[in-house]
Amino acid sequence: MDIYYPTKQNPFFGLMIQRLGVDNVKQFECVFPINALFIEKNQSADNIDREVLRVFKEKISINHRSFDSLEKVALKALMLR
Repeated sequence: MDIYYPTKQNPFFGLMIQRLGVDNVKQFECVFPINALFIEKNQSADNIDREVLRVFKEKISINHRSFDSLEKVALKALMLR
């Protein structure tokens, strides 16, 4: 699943990148384990401990076998909670 940022307002950009201006950043990629989104004790990662989330300048890319887990991860990543 690819989720695009139509207005170039990527919430994963850091403060320094924002200061440079989005048009001056040619490439951006952040890769982290999906289970990092589920750090609270009362939340379950549901077998997504080996999967990664890729964040690019213009999109988030999530690959997973389970639609239920994919939906959970997408909501968690987009809400940034």
